[in-house]
Amino acid sequence: MTTLLQDIEKLRNKLVEYGLKYGLNDASTIKLSQELDRLLNLELEERDMPLYEYFFVKD
Repeated sequence: MTTLLQDIEKLRNKLVEYGLKYGLNDASTIKLSQELDRLLNLELEERDMPLYEYFFVKD
């Protein structure tokens, strides 16, 4: 069983691969990007953390 963070990392790598191979405007690349957004939002909900804090506030 994979964790949410592992799923996010796998999808992030796949998104980069698709972006380079098919371009950023390709439907498959956009679909992967939307799925990554969904997983990132789930992670932030689990952490009960606003998006700006996740990226910009350091512990």
